[in-house]
Amino acid sequence: PSPAEAMLLAMGAGDRSALPEWLDRAAAA
Repeated sequence: PSPAEAMLLAMGAGDRSALPEWLDRAAAA
């Protein structure tokens, strides 16, 4: 899996409410 996929899996792919926050962090990184 890609680093992004690995992080999504690590934080729980089922927790979709966290996706926007993760995307914001990824964009700011």
